[in-house]
Amino acid sequence: MPGYAVMFTFFIMISMVTSFIKDQRSGMLSRLAATPLAPLQYLGGKWIAFITIVFLQVVILLLFGYFVYDITLGNVPAITAVSLLLALTATGLGLGLSLVVRTENMGIALTQVIALGGAIVAGLWMPLEFMPSFIQTISVGLPQYWAHQAFLDVMSRGATIVDIWPSLAMLLGFSMLGAFIAWLSYGRYVKHAN
Repeated sequence: MPGYAVMFTFFIMISMVTSFIKDQRSGMLSRLAATPLAPLQYLGGKWIAFITIVFLQVVILLLFGYFVYDITLGNVPAITAVSLLLALTATGLGLGLSLVVRTENMGIALTQVIALGGAIVAGLWMPLEFMPSFIQTISVGLPQYWAHQAFLDVMSRGATIVDIWPSLAMLLGFSMLGAFIAWLSYGRYVKHAN
């Protein structure tokens, strides 16, 4: 259950890419750029909406697992923190991707590589112990790995927020990386608006 919850969150990037490309092509972005709206306000407003969607998606998946499959959720503050930071990470990276890609098809293709490739390499579909050692090494560089490990620690091992702080810090780092890429790419994104 935690593996699928992590994997599905990254598919929000498709909706994010579509939303940002539509703003760019419809003239909405050009109109917004002519207002006193700061780039961070535009990016932040769009980001918050998608964070909310993903957080609710994760909560629904976890509650479904709890009520239907009797899965133990563990420490509620810890599982909430992991869910929130997972939402922040998936949408933060989606924010960066949305401002870098030029077409929806490119965004969809890259999202599939990130979501499905990350799911395989990070051990969301099968335990990492069954993977070759080089895959295990690579997996540590993926946000899916950190989110999955945090969920497993909380749900299976009874971890608290204190116990999973390295995973939470890594997720926060990935989300800030995505936001930074978006901020750097904003000028080019506006320049190509209709």
